[in-house]
Amino acid sequence: ADGWFDFGGMLNVEATALLTEELARQAGAIGQQLLAATSGDRVPVGLLISGDVERPDVSLDLSPVREALTGRAREAVQEVTGEAEQRARAAAGEAEE
Repeated sequence: ADGWFDFGGMLNVEATALLTEELARQAGAIGQQLLAATSGDRVPVGLLISGDVERPDVSLDLSPVREALTGRAREAVQEVTGEAEQRARAAAGEAEE
């Protein structure tokens, strides 16, 4: 968490909540998709809590999820690329024989 609050009762805090599998499933289809995409038992959800301490505004920041998905996508692309390269080399070796 990062942020500030003052003695006047105002705050501005950014935090990342890790939703459990159970909570993510309660979010419906999108929660299940996020669980599958992040390949973990928790879904990172950014929160921005700001305004008056007694009635704060809370908004979601899904950039932690986006970052997790981007990392997974990179890993998948590298895996597929490596497999394709191996097949191409094997095919080239067979063609030379």
